Parts: sequence; C-alpha cells; structure tokens
Amino acid sequence: MSAEHHDVLVIGGGPAGQAAAIQAAHAGKSVLMIDRAPRPGGECVRRGTIPSKTLQRVAVDLRRLRGAAPSSIDSNVAPDASIERAMSRVGAIVDGHQATIAHRLRAEGVEFLRGLARFEGPGRLHVAFPGHGRSRSAAIT
Repeated sequence: MSAEHHDVLVIGGGPAGQAAAIQAAHAGKSVLMIDRAPRPGGECVRRGTIPSKTLQRVAVDLRRLRGAAPSSIDSNVAPDASIERAMSRVGAIVDGHQATIAHRLRAEGVEFLRGLARFEGPGRLHVAFPGHGRSRSAAIT
C-alpha cells in the first residue's frame, strides 16, 4: 500500500467490487482496489461461472461433433481431444476475462493492488502481500 491518499478502498475484485470501484471513480474519487489474486475478476471468473460454462460448452460441442451425420459436416474430432486441452481452453477464456476487467479498471482510473486485506478494528486496515513476506497496517478515515 502506498503512502498516497485514496478516497475509496475496495476489498475484493469480483463483480461487486468492480461495480463499486467504477462507480466511485465516476464520482471523481481516487480508488484503490485490493484483491488476493494477481488480477481482478473474483471467484466467478477464476473458479465459478466462467470456467464451468466454458467446460460445459466444450463438452456440448464435442458431443455434437462426434454425433454429427457424416453428410452434414466434417466431424473428424482430433483423437487427442482431452481434458488437458479443454482445461487449456478454460485457462485462455479466464485469462481473457481477467485482462478485460483489468483494462477496464485501469481505463476508469482504479488502482489495483494484490494483497490480503482485513480490518483490524475501527479505522484500521491490515494488508499482507503474498509472496513478499511483508505486510502493512494503515489508518483509514
């Protein structure tokens, strides 16, 4: 956490945090978002809806291709179609979503910081920085 002043602190980079940060930025506030992950997106993007729907789509497409009538389309599915390839696709989709979210937040003027934030009490915030072995407490008003 820098020593500079921010008008609004948002803990969590999921959909609610994104909406709050962007609304505050639109209101002319300086905004700092803190999230435990390297990029914003939240659990929906990293482990929930986006990955599960992507895997579901891969499975549906694969089943349709394997069951297609030979006269309608070329349905030669690669013999190496595997869960590893499907998960690679999931990773690419998740990366794309996270990049888009990060870009939007930057464009709105929201500063992003990776850290584990928690309130220590009224007016006190503690942020630990994963992988760096350091943390910092600060007063918030």
